[in-house]
Amino acid sequence: NDNSNNDNNNTKKSHHSSVSEVNELKKILPQEEKLEVQNNKKIESFTPKNELTEELSDWLIKIQLGKFVDSMIDLGCESIEFLAAVDDELVDELGAQAGMKLFQVKHLKRKLFEFRK
Repeated sequence: NDNSNNDNNNTKKSHHSSVSEVNELKKILPQEEKLEVQNNKKIESFTPKNELTEELSDWLIKIQLGKFVDSMIDLGCESIEFLAAVDDELVDELGAQAGMKLFQVKHLKRKLFEFRK
């Protein structure tokens, strides 16, 4: 029975220390990574290559498609303006090659339509 009390105390301590670690991370991580810690799930990490790709990254995150940033950049899409300038057929192809599901591609097309206005 003493062992189970020790296990409970260890569990409480480890939970407390992980909360402390998360709070420390929140202080030192950039804003994007803070959101990942707060949501307790990891979005694929990415490294914007320049201001245009950073703007694209921010926009994709804003429209809930942040996990596709690396794929879109790898496919040659390096700015929102580039993405907004291509036709729907190419957006379909880019989305599919980036690993998006049909609904996600439709969501991207709807947000691009709003962006173009």
